Parts: sequence; structure tokens; C-alpha cells
Amino acid sequence: EQAQQLYKMYKPVKQEDHEIFGRIYVQMSRAEFGLGNSNKALDYVQKAKNIFIHDKSRNNGNLKASKDTNLVTVFITEGDILSSLGKLEEAISAYQQAETIYNNCLGQNLKIEPVSLLYFKAASTALKSNDDFFYKHYLFSLSVKTLYP
Repeated sequence: EQAQQLYKMYKPVKQEDHEIFGRIYVQMSRAEFGLGNSNKALDYVQKAKNIFIHDKSRNNGNLKASKDTNLVTVFITEGDILSSLGKLEEAISAYQQAETIYNNCLGQNLKIEPVSLLYFKAASTALKSNDDFFYKHYLFSLSVKTLYP
């Protein structure tokens, strides 16, 4: 509801590719996902991803070097939605993108709750898809990188 209100408020004064719409689309995506509307949620998160990737001021042409925390949110949200839709390999790929950006931003300082949550979600998805490699990778990351000093 609030995201819809923000969208209506900014629509007349900002271009559709402005970063504010990327943030609004992420919130709309999360709301729709929470309501069980996974396909609609996926549409919104893909709109957000498109805005953040193509925003020249963000320097996201090379996602492997990105430090854009808004994209982390996009990729985690996308991974959650894809996992719920049974698109497990695509979900793991989205989580990998988020992990890469976190590593670019934080280096070795990964002992924060959002990173732990990412590793947990990615490990759960890998387990559902019977992907032993990524399950072990994310389980190891969860236990060693985020829990131990």
C-alpha cells in the first residue's frame, strides 16, 4: 500500500527509470510476494533490477565488480521468489550475484545478519535442488564466515 502511494506520488515528477522507482518496485515486489502473488512480484523485482543495472551513475555494467547494495536487495528478493516458484537454479544464481556484491562491499567483514540470512536462504535452496556443491558452499560460508571470529 505505501509503495503504491509512493509510486503515484513520484510518477508525475520523476522519470520511470529513476532510482526511486527501483526502490519502490523492490518494496512492491516484497509486498506481492508476501501476498502469494509470486509472478507479479517477479515482474516488479525485474523492473527494479533493470533500473539499477542500467543506471549509468551506479556503474553496474560489470556486475562482478558492483558494490551496489540496492542490487543485493534485488537479487535476494529475486532469489526468494524464484525459489518459491521452483526455479531453483535461477534462484541460486540470483543468490550468487548478491553474495558477489556483498563480498565487493564488505570484503572479509561478512559477520552481519543480512549476509547470514543470504547464506541460509541460498543453502536451503541448494538443498531443495539437490545441488551438493552450492549447499556445502553456503553452509560452510554460513558457519565459518559469519559465525566464527
